[in-house]
Amino acid sequence: MTLNNADTVMARRWFQIGLGATIVVAIFSFTPLLGWLMALLGLSAYLGWLDMALLPLLGVCAALTLIAYIRHRTA
Repeated sequence: MTLNNADTVMARRWFQIGLGATIVVAIFSFTPLLGWLMALLGLSAYLGWLDMALLPLLGVCAALTLIAYIRHRTA
């Protein structure tokens, strides 16, 4: 299946969004940066729930990046 120019641009755009989101979520997952930010905002009570939200979100963002990369490469 070949993609037209608009599909190629959208695939590249989705790849950029997915890659950026993956990087941000990975930084928040593997560093204490988000914990410090939540403590500054007074939301420390929710720190225990971060792993249950961030790790699946990291998987979704990585899947989005992979799908967009495959679509972009096949164009």
